Amino acid sequence: NLDEAREHAQAVLKLDPASAGAHTVLAFVASRGGDTRAAGRHFAKAAELGPQGATLNNYGTWLCGNGRQAESLAWFDQALADPAYRDRAGALANAGSCAVQAGQDARAERDLREALALAPESVVALGAMAALAFRQGDAFAARAFSERRLAAGPADAAALQLASQIEQKLGDKAAAERYTRRLRAEFGDFPAQARDN
Repeated sequence: NLDEAREHAQAVLKLDPASAGAHTVLAFVASRGGDTRAAGRHFAKAAELGPQGATLNNYGTWLCGNGRQAESLAWFDQALADPAYRDRAGALANAGSCAVQAGQDARAERDLREALALAPESVVALGAMAALAFRQGDAFAARAFSERRLAAGPADAAALQLASQIEQKLGDKAAAERYTRRLRAEFGDFPAQARDN
């Protein structure tokens, strides 16, 4: 219930304007409601007020998802520097995925391999490793990571698109078409031009 969550968080901020938790709730509510700018403001405020691993990772993830991949990496580094932060694998996977998008391959591989050592079934890390290997021209490694990613959790459109591209590169047109059919069946609104890239 987004309205109820917003009301509770706003009530908390009236009592404690420095509540990082309330800003985090408002950030997630804004994000779910499609208000990207408000989400960014609240994630940034939460990270400023409560610079712990979770708030820093949240803000880094928001930055990465909003075209500021290179900038996000410093926030993930801060999250990873928090000795009390328990989701090290998640922050490493997010950092590695953003490093792939930022074109920082060495950083990406380092973070993703460390994330997978901690959480071998991380869909974020596996998907990013598949994308990295594919971009680097290693279609066989990309296929292995892609298959592991698809086995680890529900497929999203990007994972199916990449799987199809990998199979196309390897010359398995039947497998590529199976992934493309799945992409169309499960994500019919996925942009056709993105499928063809």
